[in-house]
Amino acid sequence: MTGCLYGVGVGPGATDLITLRAHNLITKAKHIAYISTATGESLAYASVSSLIPACTQQHEIIMPMKEPQHIRESIYDQNAIDLEKHIKTGQDMVLLCEGDPCFYGSFIYFYERLSKKIPIEIIPGISSPMASAAALGLPLGTKNDILTILPAILDEETLTTKLRGTNTAAIIKLGRHFKKMKQILENLHLTNCSFYIENVTHPNEYAVPLNEAPEQAPYFSLIIMNKGATS
Repeated sequence: MTGCLYGVGVGPGATDLITLRAHNLITKAKHIAYISTATGESLAYASVSSLIPACTQQHEIIMPMKEPQHIRESIYDQNAIDLEKHIKTGQDMVLLCEGDPCFYGSFIYFYERLSKKIPIEIIPGISSPMASAAALGLPLGTKNDILTILPAILDEETLTTKLRGTNTAAIIKLGRHFKKMKQILENLHLTNCSFYIENVTHPNEYAVPLNEAPEQAPYFSLIIMNKGATS
């Protein structure tokens, strides 16, 4: 008998934006794992910490995000081995995932390593573009619109080409690429139909037209560009 690894999407941050299935798994879990930074920060854990029973055993996976890729890969390798050993004892494990587990989430690195070795079930969650569109009252697509998800870390030529060929774009992973992204949108005359939002669904949520956005963007921020909208 083996247990099951549940990759549970906990949404963009607000505790009441998780699914009923996620709620049931979290509130009944005997073992919960979550990824945190080297300083102990974990949005996924913070989002649902009030729902975790006091008797639940917690397994923190520390991931130093600023370490070289090969170091992070080795951390995933070792923790995947630990998760596999746990599941094969017959016990379930809930692995908390920010947003949706399959949308640019760290969970997928565990899935790639373990999906052929142990039972895994993925519980989808609300991702940040969907939450941001709702907060802005801005559709991500209507009729035959093309929606494109763009990581801002891509090169300028690729971003420019993709933005020209889409009706709507959710631009993620802004951070240090924010200034570059604003300049590209300005060059394409798309600033007036672009909107900036940070910390969506959190108490400090902040959303403005892109031309009113601050000079710097935090990690949890994105831009939604909709060519049919105006700011």
